[in-house]
Amino acid sequence: MTRRTLTDPTAVVARRGGAWFIDVVLCGLAAAIPLLLLADAYSLDRASGGIEVEWHDGDVGVFVRDTAIVLRQTELAIILGALLVAVLLFVVILPGRRGWTPGHLAADLRIVRGDGTRTGLFRALVRTVAWVIDILPGVPLVAYASTRLTRRHQRVGDLLARTYVVDKRAAGRPVDQPLTEDGAVGAPEVEAEVEPEAAVAEPEPEPVPSHAEPAPVAAPPEGVPVDEPIWDRRHKRYVLWHSRAGRWLTHGDTGWIPLGPDAPPYSPPDRRAVRQDG
Repeated sequence: MTRRTLTDPTAVVARRGGAWFIDVVLCGLAAAIPLLLLADAYSLDRASGGIEVEWHDGDVGVFVRDTAIVLRQTELAIILGALLVAVLLFVVILPGRRGWTPGHLAADLRIVRGDGTRTGLFRALVRTVAWVIDILPGVPLVAYASTRLTRRHQRVGDLLARTYVVDKRAAGRPVDQPLTEDGAVGAPEVEAEVEPEAAVAEPEPEPVPSHAEPAPVAAPPEGVPVDEPIWDRRHKRYVLWHSRAGRWLTHGDTGWIPLGPDAPPYSPPDRRAVRQDG
C-alpha cells in the first residue's frame, strides 16, 4: 500500500492526539497497578454523593459511593513514585535518547530539533514540564489550539523547547524540507557524496565540417535549473538539463545518459509540458 505524500512533515496533528492518548494510558497503568495492590478498600453503610477525598495525618481516604479506599503515606509515596518513573521514562528519557515516546512510536512519529536530530534530555524535559500549560483546562485544549495555529504545528512545549513532531520518514533531515512521493526528504539527489557535474557523462560531440559554423547549444526550458538533478514525479525518474550538451539527460544503471527521442520529457510541478530541445 502506498503511503500518502506529505508536503509538510509536521502536519501530523491527528496522529499526535492518538500518541498522547497511548502515553497517558501507559502512565496511568503504571500508577494503577500499585494502587490496586496496596490500597485497602472498605464497604460503608452509607452512600457518598459522588467522589469525596479526605486527608488524615498524611493518609488519604477516597470515598466512592458506598466504598472507602484508604492509602497510607508509604503506599501513596509508592504510587506517586511509580507514576513519576513512568513519566520520566516514557516522555523524557525515551524522547531525549531515541526521539519517540511509546505513543509516537506506535503512530510513526518522531520528536526532533529543527535540523532533524534528536532533542536531548533537556529539551525533552522542557516539553514535559510545559504540559502544565498545554493541558489547560484539564484537557489538552491549549496544545490542540497551538498545533493548529502555528506554522509548524507546535504545542507550547515545542515552542519553548524549540522541538518539532514529524513523520518518522523525515527524521534526520531539516524540518522545512517536504517529503516526496518516494519517501525522501527535500530536493532529490542522485549520489550523496558526488557532485552532480562529476556524475554527468560527457556526450560524444558530433563531427562538424571544417567549413561549417558550430551548431549553437540549445537553451534550457524556462524555469528549469541547469546541471541539477530533478525528480520527475510523473515518469518516476531523475532528469537533468546538461548545459554543455544542450539536451535532457536521464539517470540509468550506468550513470547519466541522453534521454531517448521516444521518451516523454520532464513534466514540471505546474503540469505544463516542457519541450525537449536538441
